This record gives sequence, structure tokens and C-alpha cells, in this order.
Amino acid sequence: MKTLYLISLLTLGWTVSTHAFATPRTQEVKKADIIRKVTIAGKIIPKQTANIYAPYEGYIKHIYPKVGDKVKLNQPLLKLAESLGTTDEIFPLRSPINGIVAQINKQNGSYVNKGANDSARLMQIVNLDEYYIESKVPEVDINKIKLGMSSVVSVAAILSKKYNASIKEISLSPENSGDWSDRGKTQYAIRLKIEDIDKELRPGL
Repeated sequence: MKTLYLISLLTLGWTVSTHAFATPRTQEVKKADIIRKVTIAGKIIPKQTANIYAPYEGYIKHIYPKVGDKVKLNQPLLKLAESLGTTDEIFPLRSPINGIVAQINKQNGSYVNKGANDSARLMQIVNLDEYYIESKVPEVDINKIKLGMSSVVSVAAILSKKYNASIKEISLSPENSGDWSDRGKTQYAIRLKIEDIDKELRPGL
């Protein structure tokens, strides 16, 4: 997982400025932001991801799009037949979302098994209209963040830029770390939306 920086800004706070006047001294109290910094690791994910699997065993007769092609909801993706020599009408598998073809894992003529695991995946479609970050916050920091708080994201693969994000979801239920080196650590899942996306961002960064 890559490192992102989550900077939470609270809207209420006070700072004190000292002015050097004649005795007695006075102090001016000003309202300002209190900045609390929490550094966590996270992963960028697209708005939607659709993995395409075979509903039954058979052969791929034709794949319509190429990797990188845009597809629309219900657009045909591929034809799957129980045998390559069939002359029966074949109804194509269609895209369940609007998006871009991110992966094609099989080729025309391939025999495929029914299933819903990585090895059985035929194709992957992603919707890149929005990007989100999934992360986990330790219990000692969870009370420092609130829904809607602004954050600054630094992506390890794009060191020259920082991105603005806001917190959209905070889990109410904790989960324990599965890492043996960190066994027993309680964390809360959170989800942030990146507000200023560009072409350099990619899922998985």
C-alpha cells in the first residue's frame, strides 16, 4: 500500500498574539484553525469495478472491445458458446457499467470455466469518473477525524503533486489487524474521495 497524508482541519481554535505595548502588556486573541496531522497508508480505487465471469463453461467465440476502449452500460463484450462449431444464436455478455476496459484475460477460442475467482475472470471494466482512497485509521487517531474533513494526499508514484480529498465514510465497527507483527491492533476503515483527479492517477497506486 502506498503512503498518503491525511491532514484534518478543525474549524474552531484559538491562537494568541503578543503585542509589545507599554506596561501593562495586552494580548490579542484570534480565531484560527487547529491543524491535526494523521499519516496513514491507503490504496486508490476507481468509482466502480466490474469483473466479468462466464455464467457457464464454454469457448469464447468473439471479444468485441480492446484494452483501453470505453464501453457503455449493456454494451456487448464477448460471445461465449458451449462449442466452437455451434450455429445456434449466441447472446453476448454485456457490460454492467459505463467504463473503460482495464483487463482482458482470455482470447478468442479460449475454453473458460464457470467461476468467480481471479483465474476465471474474463475481463475487467473500471469507471474512472471518480477516484477514492480506502485506508484504515488506528483507534488512537480515530477521534481526530470527522466526515467531510479536508485532506491532502501524497502518492508515492507521483511525488511532484499533492491531491485534495475529503472523508466520505468512517466505519463504526473496528477491525483487528491480521498482520502478525501488529497483532491485536484495532483499526477503523475509512473512505476518502479525491477532489482534483487527473490523468496521472491510476487505480492501485
